[in-house]
Amino acid sequence: MRTASRAPLALGWIASQLHWIAHTDNESIYVDAVTYHRCLKEFLASQGIEWKTWTQYMSPAEAAWVRQCRAEKRLQADLDFWRSVPGVQIVQKKQAKTTTR
Repeated sequence: MRTASRAPLALGWIASQLHWIAHTDNESIYVDAVTYHRCLKEFLASQGIEWKTWTQYMSPAEAAWVRQCRAEKRLQADLDFWRSVPGVQIVQKKQAKTTTR
């Protein structure tokens, strides 16, 4: 239900009371955490989605990112490779004259 003075109705987490709650003009709906998670997992499964924690999704992604960054650093450090790539410009530095006193 939607009223002019309220945002669209949705459940919201109340951490201090460990439940989800929604209020309408006529009622309040309280859902305990266990029931909410059971219903969420069932709903996600019906959508072809496996429920996972943020860490379960992000940890493999972070590990892949770290692998990519390490590989990039290896490529950046491989100056022989860069010397062999067509289109890479190589400028020889002039030898500085050294003087002895």
